[in-house]
Amino acid sequence: MRNASALLQELYESDIDAAMSSMARQGFIAEVGMDGEVVEAVHVDSYAEACEWLTRAAIRLYPTSRFARKYADPSKVVTLPAKRQPRWSSQG
Repeated sequence: MRNASALLQELYESDIDAAMSSMARQGFIAEVGMDGEVVEAVHVDSYAEACEWLTRAAIRLYPTSRFARKYADPSKVVTLPAKRQPRWSSQG
């Protein structure tokens, strides 16, 4: 995802609930779920980690969703705003 806004919009369009919030000097919380219920949540240190986690969690939890069909194929994983590439990326 290019940014959290685009990521959250795509999850929304795939009927997947998601949220990301920041806590000053304490990191980020990312949540994913469906039908108004949080299924999983994580506390991470960076915006990039939160975006990466939301992407991976949505693919894993909702493998038949439009979002998962679009991004589960490693050749279609887009560059995240991070210094390192996700482990499942086809890029070096």
